Amino acid sequence: MGYMGGKHRLGKLIAATIQELVPTCNRYWEPFVGSGAVTEYITHPNITVSDAHPDLILLWQEIRDGWVCTDEFGHAVWQITKDEYAAWRNAAPSAERTVVGFQGSYRRKWFAGCDNQRLSERRNFSKLFCAKIAKSALRAQILCGSYSDVCRPAAGDVIYCDPPYAGTTAFKGTFKFDSAVFWQWCTGLADQGVHVFASELQAPDSWQTVFEKQHQNSLARTSKRNQNEKLFYRGPAWMQT
Repeated sequence: MGYMGGKHRLGKLIAATIQELVPTCNRYWEPFVGSGAVTEYITHPNITVSDAHPDLILLWQEIRDGWVCTDEFGHAVWQITKDEYAAWRNAAPSAERTVVGFQGSYRRKWFAGCDNQRLSERRNFSKLFCAKIAKSALRAQILCGSYSDVCRPAAGDVIYCDPPYAGTTAFKGTFKFDSAVFWQWCTGLADQGVHVFASELQAPDSWQTVFEKQHQNSLARTSKRNQNEKLFYRGPAWMQT
């Protein structure tokens, strides 16, 4: 059930690490929510999720409001033709278009090319993708916008960030991501008493590694390369080593 840049294999472990270090908080924020692979396992009662991708957030909102990915539609995405894919690319924004844009595309990257070389008997990943979102959408406040525009954590809050990794390309339709500005913003929050967690391959020296695991990139069809995923922390629960 891939999503480009998602944490579907690591979400449970990341959430457990966050909640072990900070068992209670006023509010949990996730400004790069994606498919909600981490949010699904967060038990804090007050959750705010957001993303800069407007179509993705539209899907979250429609699922919250009752839209369901049917078996029929989910399987149709797996068998999509290039002509159908092109029509969806130019269609008006909708939950269905968002599912096609990610799940019907090469490496699950937003309308990055029709991926119609898969077997129809495989699991209904489009339906599973939406079901995962539903687990969080029904209990979270959902916002759309850049992390620095819509995310307003206060001292004692927890924020988990899974930004575009440095050196990678952003989704079409979103702003060009500046990793240096992002880390400055996160450091500023931490210095104000916010518990800040961030997934990346590397972080500034002032950040502490609290989780690390070799992770296989499962979205590549022909090559399965490993990368050392890390979760970094800075904030009032800083652990002296």
